Amino acid sequence: SKDAENPYEVEFRHNAFGDVYGEPADGLVAFNLDSLPDTEGKTVKLKLKWKSFNGEKTAEFDYCTRKSTPANSAAITSGRSVLRLK
Repeated sequence: SKDAENPYEVEFRHNAFGDVYGEPADGLVAFNLDSLPDTEGKTVKLKLKWKSFNGEKTAEFDYCTRKSTPANSAAITSGRSVLRLK
């Protein structure tokens, strides 16, 4: 968030570039939260804002920064693909 008072308030925006055809439906999105401040082990409220077809909406989630996992840890390397792609 650009608001220093509410660093865990984020806004979802989508530009449909004029595409208004089809049926309104639920969807799934993912966010990279790397730019949020570290919660230092505390659980905070993460507030998501968006504009729906029915107006402005918000949802709150419990959020806690996870501890980083080194890239060479067994938790990662044991499941990593070793296929060479061209």
